[in-house]
Amino acid sequence: IEFLLLLAVLATLTVEGLFILRPAVEKFKQADKLKNEFISIASHQLRTPLTSIKWVAERMLKKESLSEKGREQTSDIMTSMKELSSLVDLLLNVSRLNTGKINTKPESIELVSWVKSLIDECAPICDKRNLKISFHHSAEFVRAKTDKGALRNIAQAILSNAMEYTSAGGKIEVMLKSVPQRFVLTIRDNGVGIPKKEQNQFLFQKFHRASNAEKMKPGGTGLGLYIAKQATELLGGKIWFESEEGKGSIFYVELPLESKEIKGQKLLS
Repeated sequence: IEFLLLLAVLATLTVEGLFILRPAVEKFKQADKLKNEFISIASHQLRTPLTSIKWVAERMLKKESLSEKGREQTSDIMTSMKELSSLVDLLLNVSRLNTGKINTKPESIELVSWVKSLIDECAPICDKRNLKISFHHSAEFVRAKTDKGALRNIAQAILSNAMEYTSAGGKIEVMLKSVPQRFVLTIRDNGVGIPKKEQNQFLFQKFHRASNAEKMKPGGTGLGLYIAKQATELLGGKIWFESEEGKGSIFYVELPLESKEIKGQKLLS
């Protein structure tokens, strides 16, 4: 966003002014490149200690002599570690998307069973928050060839928001529809929704969150939907939504049944 604003300013300048500001533009580009490299390196370095913490916590939980209080505190460590690991993955994905080095590797996947498996993973969180989640599909089997990591990032980002911003007793509906050469994944919730005046703002941009979402969960990153949009476009699809504040949101993801391979350096985490 910052770079686009800078370009807009430069477009209004004379040739002489552009010549004068050229070094500043180059410095801006270099600073942005260094920022992305720092995020990537720092995120990679964090993975090793996080893995070690996970192993230690898992070993402690297996000890029969561990007291109830100790078991509770170790479980808290595991929860915090998982949240931090998710944040590291988000930062790595953002860094890779920013540098344009993403690689996609389409694989054959049966989407109905894949979505069911993803919903099963969400079940414990839904049970804990008293949310009802359902799945509806137009066919018993939907075969696609797509990048599983990218698809998972898309679905997880939308599902996570639906679970996070839907109050206890709420509902989440996941729908899968197959159309000629494409499929549509729809996720509907009856949560807080998105204020109308904010719907045309930079919802899919980095670090942007709706004002009511910020109040409900101050600690969010604002990265999930940005990654979801970028991953959708990488797979040759499109993403859009409908929402009404206080009544919920519906997110639509339309993707080709066969995505093209992109030769890059790294897959999405």
